Amino acid sequence: MMRNVVSVCALLFLLASIVAPQGGKHPCENAGSQFEATECSAREYKKADAELNRVYQQVMRQEDKDGQARLKTAQLAWIKFRDTECEYESGDYIGGTIQPMVENFCLTSVTNERTQQLKEILKEKTAR
Repeated sequence: MMRNVVSVCALLFLLASIVAPQGGKHPCENAGSQFEATECSAREYKKADAELNRVYQQVMRQEDKDGQARLKTAQLAWIKFRDTECEYESGDYIGGTIQPMVENFCLTSVTNERTQQLKEILKEKTAR
């Protein structure tokens, strides 16, 4: 049991640089068990996904019909990339209790990166 707690803590520390805000504390670092860490990682992904959808809708409102179609195509391709990438990254843990947490942290990280990309696009479009 103690070995699992140490493994979870080590992985959370490693993933903190990926998911935590710059200079910030990892939101799941106080998880006391693997179950709690997995639940926390799922909540973090849900928040990241909600922010992505909010920014995506803002960009869509700035686009004409053709731009909306191109953005939708790009976003669908990005979703496929995100899901496939995170399945790969968590693949070493398939069958283990840590796998869903690793996948959630990956989903959060990749989603946060895409949100930043969309925010840059939005900034360019609103500056015109």
